[in-house]
Amino acid sequence: MHLVFLYSTPLVPRPHLLLTAMAVMVGALLLITVFILVYLVLRRKRERKLDEWRDQLSGTLQRAIFFEDDGNAQAAIPLTFKTIRGLKHPGFRQLLVDELVQGKKSLTGTAATNLVLLFNQLGLSKLSLQKLNSRRWHIKARGIQELAVMEQRQLVTRIYRLTNAHHELVRMEAQSAIVQLYGFEGLRFLDIIDTPISEWQQITLLRLLARMPGIQPEKVANWLSSSNDSVRIFALKLVAEHHLRQLHDQTAPCLQHPHPPVRMQTVRCLKEIYTDRTSDALIQAYDTQNIPCRLAILDTLGSIGAPDNGAFLSQQLSEAEDMLKLGAARALIQMGDIGLKHLDEFPLSGEYPWNEIFQQAKTEQTA
Repeated sequence: MHLVFLYSTPLVPRPHLLLTAMAVMVGALLLITVFILVYLVLRRKRERKLDEWRDQLSGTLQRAIFFEDDGNAQAAIPLTFKTIRGLKHPGFRQLLVDELVQGKKSLTGTAATNLVLLFNQLGLSKLSLQKLNSRRWHIKARGIQELAVMEQRQLVTRIYRLTNAHHELVRMEAQSAIVQLYGFEGLRFLDIIDTPISEWQQITLLRLLARMPGIQPEKVANWLSSSNDSVRIFALKLVAEHHLRQLHDQTAPCLQHPHPPVRMQTVRCLKEIYTDRTSDALIQAYDTQNIPCRLAILDTLGSIGAPDNGAFLSQQLSEAEDMLKLGAARALIQMGDIGLKHLDEFPLSGEYPWNEIFQQAKTEQTA
């Protein structure tokens, strides 16, 4: 057998290739440097232009804020010559929209009304409306917000179509806009949406509704049977937030819903609107729930504090899960003397782990 050894000579970089590579790198760095310099110059130029435009707008905005129509409904807010000239430029018009939106958010009363009047007087809704046709979601969302803040209710149909939009942020902005414009009546999009309402969006909508009267229980009752789980959860939050006890009997059946978050929200809701029928509904549903829901039910029964709840809670001290034993002990302690009596009379109260569980529950109560 013959062994053949192959030898290779190491690759030696060729000088002209190194020079070419270095030239390319230097050229690339020069291009990047030139690009950055041009960008900075253009940005600075734009910032100076915006500052100039803001100075031109300041007089018009001040006139708008302090404008008085003296009973003449047809009166127009006077414009400065610089403003009239600047309105020919798209960037100037957008800056004016931005200033009006920010001003409307921070002002109230007549001053805020006058800013809306100026927005309408100059037909600036057309600029916001154009954004709704954009393919870029952030521009579309910006247009929705502008129309909502400036109270353009005549365009509600265009905004309403976007409450079920594919893009989540566009959808959220449209839903918030409708509620901002029409309060509880604006929630009619809950009848048609097939997309989930995020937890954050639910918080936003509840915050908007908290400042507006006019909750309609019959509408909320319909949403409690929605096929959209997030709509049902939001309806449960509305029931709890506004203490709609008249919807107790429509709420309790949600304890049997197949989706665990719906069941959990139902327990939380019943805690806020409990009646003399609540404890029975919770006890009947207890065995079919997962551990988090069971813990929530135990806490709600303790919070309700009905004397008959003591016997059921005492039974749960024998649960296999220590977490449920602790939950039952906490609930009994919430009930006061009646609950403490059940703890003391529990046959295994002096044995492990019940002795430590009971001690932990009592320590938490006094902490």
